[in-house]
Amino acid sequence: TVRRSATQLCKVETIGNLSVSAQYPEVVWNNAGPECSYRVKIGDQVTEVPVSSTSEMIRYRLPNLSAGDHSFVVQVLQNGHEPNEQDKPSTLHWLDGDDAAKFAAEEKKVSAQGDDILYASFLEDHGFVVPAMDKYRSYIAQNPDENDLRPLLIKTYNDLRLNDLKNKEALAYTAANTGTAAARPRK
Repeated sequence: TVRRSATQLCKVETIGNLSVSAQYPEVVWNNAGPECSYRVKIGDQVTEVPVSSTSEMIRYRLPNLSAGDHSFVVQVLQNGHEPNEQDKPSTLHWLDGDDAAKFAAEEKKVSAQGDDILYASFLEDHGFVVPAMDKYRSYIAQNPDENDLRPLLIKTYNDLRLNDLKNKEALAYTAANTGTAAARPRK
């Protein structure tokens, strides 16, 4: 007989590669639960992130980093247990200087077209998945009948490892396609 602890240790995963900048400095991960706090490790820099019992996801605003790639790890701290670390570190690519200026010029052209889906897709194509997710979320909240675009949001949730939100959105998509009112999101 194998005895296992009644308490399962919480764990989170983050996207493998993510572009970030002074304009888009946020990273996200699933909320592991009301009893969990987090420790963020960026290279040798360590920051504590407090418990957030009610949020769907944890948003963390990065400090300004030097241009280039940085290792990023989230540890889950749960009721005095040893930290539970994600399996594989993520890589953050901080855009700065000339690269940031070139990106901003392209972004301005795409943004000026007034197409939120095109804009979100542009951000996603350049590795800025968190602001792309925010654009998709905003668009779908304002246009709940545009069910055909919901898979774009589902994909960003999947890429960001936001499994609870991905599953919730997939149910809403399926319900709208099958006409099932029970799983449709409420306004």
